[in-house]
Amino acid sequence: MKTPQPIVDFTALLEAIEPRVQVSVDAPDLLEGEFFLDVAFAGFATEVSYRSEVGFGLFVSDGEFGQKPDEIFKSPQKAAIRIQQLKQLFEAEGRLAPLGLADLRALLGLTQVQLAASLGVTQPTVQRAEKQPNPQLESIAGFVAAMGGRLETKVVFGDMEARLDFPRVTA
Repeated sequence: MKTPQPIVDFTALLEAIEPRVQVSVDAPDLLEGEFFLDVAFAGFATEVSYRSEVGFGLFVSDGEFGQKPDEIFKSPQKAAIRIQQLKQLFEAEGRLAPLGLADLRALLGLTQVQLAASLGVTQPTVQRAEKQPNPQLESIAGFVAAMGGRLETKVVFGDMEARLDFPRVTA
């Protein structure tokens, strides 16, 4: 089976980051199935899934067989950049962690100065917010909106997952 072009692109991007990266691809029986990629750098390894209609799925949390990806990226570029972020975090702290505000900003190619201008605040305000251990949900939503996205929240229990909504605040 021919490897889909986004996987080829993703592999090339990873090789540009680290020429010694090893990527092995486990192809499904059908082209529209789910591919699994084992990505290994020196001392760091992770698994990535790929489905043409979904994109690249990254597994960040400890989980069991059959879990859904924690993060999904449509573009090979963003998936490769995120793998690089995870590798750097693993090398520095020996762990993987979900996406933080600073990671998200960097993934989108924004500087603190650019984000501050979009928010109408100063760069030190952005820096403090990125380091804050327990930010307000409203603040996070504002940062995400300034970066062009929207914040969604989800509740997860052993037997269910659901999107959680909050009452809208009116002026």
